[in-house]
Amino acid sequence: MAQTATHTEGGVIVELAHDEQTVLTYRRRIIANASSDLLYAPARGSTARHAVSELVRIAGSGVAVRVLCGSAELAAVATDGGAKARICDAALPELLIADERTALLRLAGARALLINAPVLVTTLVALGEQAWEAAGPPAEQAGMTPAILRAMMAGHKDAVAARQLGLSIRQYRRYVAEIMRDIGAASRFQAGARAVELGLLTGAAQPMMPPSTGNTPPVR
Repeated sequence: MAQTATHTEGGVIVELAHDEQTVLTYRRRIIANASSDLLYAPARGSTARHAVSELVRIAGSGVAVRVLCGSAELAAVATDGGAKARICDAALPELLIADERTALLRLAGARALLINAPVLVTTLVALGEQAWEAAGPPAEQAGMTPAILRAMMAGHKDAVAARQLGLSIRQYRRYVAEIMRDIGAASRFQAGARAVELGLLTGAAQPMMPPSTGNTPPVR
């Protein structure tokens, strides 16, 4: 695997050989060695699905994985594998960042760069985070939010709600967790109340309150 290394202050930039196998090898190595988080924007094209599938398969447990996808179909591949996904309309270069320390960058028609120089990695992290914030949630999740909130308010079991919505239990639970995070709810019941407060469920029934025992006559 021919490669050229350029030493900079505090780090190294390695220009990888211009072949897919070399890039694949280093991408796998970066994913496998990540300890806390991965942010990935796959290259557009026919290989994106395989790259994202491999990413979520190789990433270790406890590693937060985020994927900037170019389509809802690709986002579904990422979320099915346990990653968070957002849909980005901008045509980004292929970019993989691990633990905010190592980056793999490949521009269209150019060699891939393996970057360990802190200043450059920090810049790429900032660009990646900016793209993540500007991207939207998968259309499926955004469209499902009211239905998921209603299922939560009705107290449906996860398996029942997931089946009714045409989701896997894993997808349903992930959507519930993300909705609760986004609206600042500490529990599913509180999520229902917050949804009504925020006007997310106009016309929806209020959350069911547990019966009061203060004025309940004794059972004879």
